[in-house]
Amino acid sequence: MGLQAVRFIGLGAVLGLAGAVVGGCDVRIQDDTPAQYRADNGLGMYQVKASISRPALVAPDSVFVTAFIDDKPLRLEPDASGTQWQALYSVRCHSRFALQYHAVWSVQSITTRNTFFPAHPRSVRLIEPPLTAEVKIDTSARSHKGWSGVVHYQFITAPTTKISALRIEPLSESPADRQAAEPIEVTTATPLYVPCAMPAEITLSSSAQRARGFLVIETDDPSVPRWRTRVEFAPAA
Repeated sequence: MGLQAVRFIGLGAVLGLAGAVVGGCDVRIQDDTPAQYRADNGLGMYQVKASISRPALVAPDSVFVTAFIDDKPLRLEPDASGTQWQALYSVRCHSRFALQYHAVWSVQSITTRNTFFPAHPRSVRLIEPPLTAEVKIDTSARSHKGWSGVVHYQFITAPTTKISALRIEPLSESPADRQAAEPIEVTTATPLYVPCAMPAEITLSSSAQRARGFLVIETDDPSVPRWRTRVEFAPAA
C-alpha cells in the first residue's frame, strides 16, 4: 500500500472520529415554563424559562438560547452556571401564547449546531383571574323609589369580552332565599361588550331595603363562561 493511500486512510479515520465526537455533542433543552399562568392585569409579564444540559466539549459561553413566542424571538439570559435560562415576556389581552425554544452552540470551534424544542410550538394558557365574588349595597338612606347599586367586572384575556346574559338567582331553593331575591332587578341591558382591562358596570336595583341573591353573568370567555356574584342589599351595620 502506498504512502498516499495510508495518509488518505488515516485522514478518513480522523474525520470519522471527529464526526462521531461532534455527533455526540448535542445540547438538550428542558422546557421549564408552566403550562398556564393566571393572567396579570398589571404589566402582563410572564416568566419564560428553560434549562439545558451540555457535554464537556461544549463550552458554556458557546451556547445561546432564544424563545420564539408567537413566532417572535425573545433572547433568554443564562444564570452563572449557564444551565438555567430565562426572560420575561409581556403580553396583554390574550388568553394564550405559543412557545418554542431554539438553542445554538459550537463544539470546540469545529462546528456550529442548533436545535428547536419542542418540535412544534406548544401553547401556554393565560387564565382569567377570579371575578367579583361578593358585593354589599348600603340601603341605610331612606327611599320611596327603591335602592340601587353597581357590580364591577374586569376581563383581561381578550381584546373584548361579550356579556351575553345577566340575571338574578336565589342563593338557594329555600322559600326564604327565593323570596329575598325577588325584589332585585338587573337594569343593565345585554349584550354588553367590555374592552380589555376596562371595568364593566352592572347596575342593580331593589324595591326592598333588605334583599339578597346571586347576580349570574354569561360570557364568551372560555375560562369564565358563567360567573355568580353574591349580592346583598342591606343597611350598613
